[in-house]
This record gives sequence, C-alpha cells and structure tokens, in this order.
Amino acid sequence: MLWEALFLVLVGSLASAYLAYPVAVWLASRVAPYRSSVDAIGDDALPAATLLVPAHNEEQVIEEKIRNFLELEYPPERLACAVVSDASTDATCRLVRELLGRLPEEAARRVTLFDRGERSGKTIALSETVPQTAGELLVFTDANTRFEPDAVRRLARHFADPRVGLVCGRLQYREARPEAAGGEALYWRYENRLKEWEGRVGRLLVSNGSIYAVRRELFEPVPGPVADDLVVPLVVASAGYRTLYEREALASEILPSDVSEDFESKARIITQGFEAVYRYRDRVLRSGVLRILQYLLHKVIRWLAPLILILALGVSFVGSASPWLAVMLWLQLAFYVLAGIGWLTRKRERSLLAVRVAFHFCLLNAAALKGFVDFLGRRDRSTWEKSESTRRSDV
Repeated sequence: MLWEALFLVLVGSLASAYLAYPVAVWLASRVAPYRSSVDAIGDDALPAATLLVPAHNEEQVIEEKIRNFLELEYPPERLACAVVSDASTDATCRLVRELLGRLPEEAARRVTLFDRGERSGKTIALSETVPQTAGELLVFTDANTRFEPDAVRRLARHFADPRVGLVCGRLQYREARPEAAGGEALYWRYENRLKEWEGRVGRLLVSNGSIYAVRRELFEPVPGPVADDLVVPLVVASAGYRTLYEREALASEILPSDVSEDFESKARIITQGFEAVYRYRDRVLRSGVLRILQYLLHKVIRWLAPLILILALGVSFVGSASPWLAVMLWLQLAFYVLAGIGWLTRKRERSLLAVRVAFHFCLLNAAALKGFVDFLGRRDRSTWEKSESTRRSDV
C-alpha cells in the first residue's frame, strides 16, 4: 500500500497542475469574470506608447520589424519605437540606420536606435533603456515578432480602465517547415487558453515577452538572470493592479524547427523562471493565497515535473509486485517508447498525434530538468542566443 499511495501522490501532483488547475481557472473565468470599465475609445484617448525591441545580431529580421511597426494602426504621434541593440556584432545597427535614412522624415523620427556597446542581456538592456523613452505605456516585443496592424490598439484600449496595469496579447506561430509543427503548436494553444482564462479574472500570472504592454509608472528594472515576462506581472499585481489577456491583440513568430534550439530556449526560460521566483520570493509570498497557488500549480510543479516523473517511474518499478503498479509501469514505458518514436520521426511531415505529444512532453521536461540543474548550479542565463530557424523572413 505504501508504494501505491506514494505513486498516487506523485501522479496527483501532476494532475493538479495539468488538469485540475486549468479546470479551476476556466470555472473562475465563467463564474467571476473581471468586469472592465472599457468601451470603445477614440484616437484622442489612446495613451502614448513606446514599442521596445531588443536586438542582438538580428540583421535577418530587423528591417521587417521596423516596417511592421510603421504599419501599425495607431496614431503615429502617439506611438514610437526603440530598437535596443545589445552589442550586436553583425549588420543590425547599420541596417537600422540605412533604413531610417531612406524613410520619410516623419516616419524616421518615430524610431530611435540605442546602440549599446557592452552586451548585458535582454532584461538589463531593456531596463536601462526604458528611462530614455517616452510614453505612458511600454510595449514589449521581440525582433522576430510580427504584430497584426491593430495589435497595439487592442492592448492600449484596456488602459482606459485605471485598475488595469498590464495587458498581454496572443502569440501565434507560423511554421517554417512541416516538421516544426506538432507538439509545440499544441502546447502553445494550451498555454494561450490558460492565459485567456487567467486574464478573464484579471489575474494573468505570466505574460508573453513577444507582446505585452504595461503602465510606465509600474515598471521596475528587472535583474538580468530572470524572466521579465514573469517578474513584471508580479510587480504589477503586487501594486494592486489587474493583469489581463487580450486574445484579439495578435502577434506571430516562426516555430523553431531545430530541436536543439527549442531545447536550449526552454531550458533558459525555466532557469530564468526559477531565478525569478527565488529572487522575488518575498513578493510571491505576500501576493496572497490565490497567487501563491497559481505559481505552484501553473509553474513550479510543472518545472519540477521531470523529477516527479522519474520518481513515479522508480516507485512503480520498485512496487511492481502490485498488479496495479505493474500496469502503471508498463503504461509509462509505453509512453516513453512513443516519445522515442517521436524523436526518430521528428522530421517527418506527418505522424500520429500521440507520438508528437509524447515527444514534445518529454522534450519539455528534459529542458525543465536542465533548467533546474542550471539554476542550482547558479548558471547565469542573462544573455541569450537566438534560434536561427525562427529568423526566416520568407514565411
């Protein structure tokens, strides 16, 4: 009975994170949605905003990003763009300057290049640049992110409600190649649903670094080794403001098609997530029972899932004299065999959904394990290397 009980505790913790929490948030979004005071607002009521674009060696996409900014449907006198080059060693800065030289003067004035000579990483580069920009809103994005024309307008309209401090948009993926599709796309649809339900009750836990806006006065400088899209919503919520999700504010990126790039990106994000919760633990603990539960169920248990899965496999093996645990052991092994098949067939255009899901689930948890080890080893993940397969501009 001991092994069965321990196995149930381990599996129950995963079920609470992956199943019970989404159901609870969905029910809350239906029963007690946040009632915003926002109606349609005109151009004269839209707040002034600055779009912040961090860039390290983004010569492949930086011109397209600036052109995308200039095409946004927002009063031009109320929207500026700050391109923050974090010690780029390629042609990024040169291309920005050349493009600005070709643009009409009124358009060129809206874009400012901050050419930083010493690389410090995305969060520090942005934090140190923010005081040099103007506008009531700060809109954060990435160099390879493409906004829909009305995306910033849809984010900004919510700030007419004085109780709202942060609004996150919805990121969709464009697939560079067929093999990039599958588990990753399914995972992001699942994550976007969670964000939507959390946002409906005004308690979005984590924004998406590719598209979110925050009131300038609520922004605090973010330490380099942490994830800004986790820390900024925490800071905003701690100040008593609502954090929302606007599913109609659309942005898109190319799915990473290289498994090693995807793995490293996820490991870095999870390392930064652990670091953020550790450094801001006092704010997390003071944020109230509901938000603590959100962190535990939406993030921490999922970050620790690989350890839980290893323990569950070990417990079912040691206790396999029990017929029930023997069945559980074989089911787990079968799942990992599916993941192995997914690895072997990852470049195929078509494969079974179960194979794609098993492979991506194991990839995500392997990255989480590496992220946890990196966190314990105090590895500094302040700087980043972009995923080259996501920088194609022809998709």
